Amino acid sequence: MFWVKVLKASNNLILFDLYLVLEFLFLTLFLKALIDRKWPMWLFYSVIALLVIQFGVDPSVVQGYNGAGVASTHMALVLMCISYLYRSLSHPGDHVMLVAGLLLYLPISTITFLAGNLVFDPAYAQSLSLNLIFVNSAAYFGLQLWFIFIWLRWLRRPSFHSS
Repeated sequence: MFWVKVLKASNNLILFDLYLVLEFLFLTLFLKALIDRKWPMWLFYSVIALLVIQFGVDPSVVQGYNGAGVASTHMALVLMCISYLYRSLSHPGDHVMLVAGLLLYLPISTITFLAGNLVFDPAYAQSLSLNLIFVNSAAYFGLQLWFIFIWLRWLRRPSFHSS
């Protein structure tokens, strides 16, 4: 009931931190399975510990875009993507194109979300807010189209239809 009252009374930026942590969790688990090493989980625990400390020191972070949280989680994910792509040079994998798409999307998303707090500054025009929303939406839509392209390409493989 508390969350329903909070969401009705204010904007939905409270959900941004939930999205941030869940995105980081699921992409870390996916990339850890691809990398097959222990260090991605250690990196995950370290970044989560930093986020918990940040929330403990400054609980008001929940009221806006968490630029430091976005930067730290996305930087860790970019490192994992680069590690997988580097590893795939000697051991080709099935998910190279998917990880490459993530590697293109994550920096764009990071820059967009880091500029997100500018939206709340009255010195900046409303058009900045609309431009940031458009850039992030276009990048996310492009990532989804990339995933659909990879999925359709995977469905056309002869090994998929032989079973």
